Amino acid sequence: MLGEGFDLPELKIAAIHDTHKSLGVTLQFVGRFARTNGSNLGRATVVVGRPDGEFDPQLRRLYSEDADWNRVINDLSAGAISREQDVNDFEAAFGALPEEVSIRSLLPKMSTVIYRVPSNVWNPQAVRDVYGEDRLLTEIIAVNERDGVAWFVRENRMMVDWGEIRTVEEITHDLFVLYFDRNHKLLYINSSDTSSVYEKLAKAVCGDTAVIITGENVYRVMAQIKRLVPTNVGLLDVRNRSRRFSMHVGADVVEGFPVAEAQTKTKTNIFAYGFEEGDRVSIGASL
Repeated sequence: MLGEGFDLPELKIAAIHDTHKSLGVTLQFVGRFARTNGSNLGRATVVVGRPDGEFDPQLRRLYSEDADWNRVINDLSAGAISREQDVNDFEAAFGALPEEVSIRSLLPKMSTVIYRVPSNVWNPQAVRDVYGEDRLLTEIIAVNERDGVAWFVRENRMMVDWGEIRTVEEITHDLFVLYFDRNHKLLYINSSDTSSVYEKLAKAVCGDTAVIITGENVYRVMAQIKRLVPTNVGLLDVRNRSRRFSMHVGADVVEGFPVAEAQTKTKTNIFAYGFEEGDRVSIGASL
């Protein structure tokens, strides 16, 4: 190998660590290493080893065979700029943001309970009536009326479970994200605390007649998923009380399930994967 400090402007070698295999870092490396300064150097050529394992799906076009990098890089960078602009516009649409927690640091999980509500009007500030000022870490309830999104952080103080000590409390914080779909009159509630369905919160924000969506209707979230393959299915046996509940896990649960046995079962939860608009997605729903 070349010794340290060896100057060969015609050749540049770079390695990107796994943690930095992202669109931004890759485009930055391509720009720097394809740059030529010498008058006697020709057109730059970039040679990339095909990566192993997982990597940013946006880079698949870069790593594909015979890709035109001039066109691909332009498309990828334009797409990245557009997505960043969308994020900036979304953030700017909030009337005010809390100082205690930055919106850019939030990483909510993709889970929700859904309520059908009576009208297309909501009052996210009613969160204060449910939890009170003393239980809200974020003094401001962040509300984006344009997109129908609100979020806040709740503080919980509990006695420690390892002793009867009144001077010591266990403090935890939970993120809440509300999405209000005005067109369909639906309220989505996401929380890092999944121990409740937050009926009181839903009724405070959208009215006392808000009703949670349960039963077979929850499986409609999978309606637009193509080539759906269930990998985790929970079942209740309506006849056998000795084996009331069973969980079935596999590459394709339905494929190996006897038809006769399926007739005596009712679903409690389904987790599956499939394709939506050409991209592979995973999704789950539970009664």
